[in-house]
Amino acid sequence: MLQKDNNLQTDRKMLIKQSALKIFALYGYKNAKTSVIATEANVSEGLIFRHFHSKAELFLQIIEGLMIESESELSSLQFFPGTPYQLLTLLTEKMLDENHKYAFMIIQQARKDNEVPEKVTELLSTYSPDYLIDLLIPIFIKGQESGEFLKEDPRKLLVWYFNVINSLTIQDLVDKKFGLPTTEFLMKMLKV
Repeated sequence: MLQKDNNLQTDRKMLIKQSALKIFALYGYKNAKTSVIATEANVSEGLIFRHFHSKAELFLQIIEGLMIESESELSSLQFFPGTPYQLLTLLTEKMLDENHKYAFMIIQQARKDNEVPEKVTELLSTYSPDYLIDLLIPIFIKGQESGEFLKEDPRKLLVWYFNVINSLTIQDLVDKKFGLPTTEFLMKMLKV
């Protein structure tokens, strides 16, 4: 019985975090209300505070989890089978996936927002955009050497590329008229 209760608690905590991720991404840290998160998760607002001491703690745990996951995925990408072009295509597909776009939005918003908790600001400085791009540069250079990618500054091209994807993700939430371009279309920005 205790194991079943622990599983239920873990499931509820994950549901709250997933719902909070979406609400924080859509409204930003300051404007996101725990009552709205509770409604999204279909739980009581009090249940949120049984799992998290504060909205700030919930936000920090989400950001921390996303940054650790990003670092892990980006640093292990080079060990996946495939050409550099295929690896960046895989990464792009994941970024545009319906399940992941809120993650990119919340991180982008947290980086711009001056009112996020100080611990979040400290965490984001550890996982700077430059640090995350650094993890992809060896793959990109290998793709340049094999003739798959443009022969320009890898950092510049990757920064531009991810800025375009971040902007498109936010635009897709605001204006669904055109939707997101295909991964193949986006990858043409990098291709020779």
